[in-house]
Amino acid sequence: MRHAVIIDDMDADRFFLRRQIRKVFPDCEIKEFAYATEAMSYIKTPARDTVDVIFVDINMPRMDGFAFADAFESLYAETKGNTQLYIVSSSINPDDEIGRASWRERV
Repeated sequence: MRHAVIIDDMDADRFFLRRQIRKVFPDCEIKEFAYATEAMSYIKTPARDTVDVIFVDINMPRMDGFAFADAFESLYAETKGNTQLYIVSSSINPDDEIGRASWRERV
């Protein structure tokens, strides 16, 4: 993995995920965003580096992780490339699990 994107509004969560990625892929370039809307703008930038993996939190202001995933899935194949998308969360809210299951059914 050469390029990763982390989307999470919590500084500590971004820190710990970045730390875990660096343990396995020490040379990985990591872009971090507190808001999914900013990350989506970056993903849509034509001259950006290829993104291998995206980690997006579920619960965030402006655009949540499920809305980001929906927007990402609707992008042109050339824009998405072979990027893998992972929705991550520490939430124990049952509604988040229901949202995760319904999102899986759509893709």
